[in-house]
Amino acid sequence: MKDALSNEDWQKSSIYQSLNGTWDFYYADSVQARSPDFYKEDFSLNGRDKIEVPSNWEMKGYGILIYTNVVNPFPKNPPYIPQDFNNASSYKRDFEISEDWKDKDI
Repeated sequence: MKDALSNEDWQKSSIYQSLNGTWDFYYADSVQARSPDFYKEDFSLNGRDKIEVPSNWEMKGYGILIYTNVVNPFPKNPPYIPQDFNNASSYKRDFEISEDWKDKDI
């Protein structure tokens, strides 16, 4: 018996579901300004923007584009990150999982 992942075209697999598409999106200028409860079921999405996934939020007009392969804009202080210059965002989307996926690791 062949498993579903051995299919020549993995996108036709019975256990494949693309999550590409339009997602609710919230951009924050800092980690402190993010919505820490965004994952909760009763979290209100009123006033949230929409963004296509996959994408890059800087290319969609959020944050600051940083073009560099030499100088890192963040200070070298691992594992600590700057709190005043570290954008964050939250993505959320509803989707349904096929009944065929019952009892499978998802």
